[in-house]
Amino acid sequence: MNKDEIKENSNEIDNNKKDQETENYELNIKLSFPLHVKKSITIINKIIKKINTIVYIVDSRVFELTLDLDILTQFNLKDKFLIFFFNKTDLIDEIIQKKLKNFIDNIKNNIDELKKRFKLKEIFFIVGNKDKIKELRKTLKEIAKKELFINVVIIGYPNVGKSTIINKLVNRSKAKVEDKVGTTKSLQWFSIEYNIKILDSPGIILPKSISLQNMLKLLKFNIISENFIPLPKEKIKTLLTKLKI
Repeated sequence: MNKDEIKENSNEIDNNKKDQETENYELNIKLSFPLHVKKSITIINKIIKKINTIVYIVDSRVFELTLDLDILTQFNLKDKFLIFFFNKTDLIDEIIQKKLKNFIDNIKNNIDELKKRFKLKEIFFIVGNKDKIKELRKTLKEIAKKELFINVVIIGYPNVGKSTIINKLVNRSKAKVEDKVGTTKSLQWFSIEYNIKILDSPGIILPKSISLQNMLKLLKFNIISENFIPLPKEKIKTLLTKLKI
């Protein structure tokens, strides 16, 4: 074997190593979030005393990733109502539905511990999609009846359906909706009833380590953009093709 052949083989081995590294789906990558999200968390914390109800929207297709309890630690939730809205269930198959049910049942089995941890007054669960807006509105009215007046904040990962749900609640197209990550850039107030006001907020993603596989899942469902993944776009497309999600 001559020097050129040795060099060529060496380069091929190096390239294969790089491919193996990028295809290591357990490889952890640090998630970060845009400055406007950090600003939103700060603003919500400034008015959190006036807010008594939090609606956390979860994308049921990737529920284990888009329900991040660490997001709740960003706010003082003492004596507040928390509503988990598991959205987009019409887009999941029976296998995911079963996993989702077990996931929710596990939360319910530990609900006292969760309430104690965040000092919550009550926790509600709504599972469905846009067809469950009436149930959400009914739940908010029941809370408002007890509290006389409620300010509600909608939180969750980007592009999980927050603005769409608000539009359905207020029966108009006020909140900006696009199938694009980070469409909502600022905080917006809307009135549902004379005694119910609701606040839309940008998607919140906390800076934390996440596996490449999970990051690709979030990308597939348009919850994060390619900019979050420190790989060439062509490589990302190749990985998405190879990875069965």
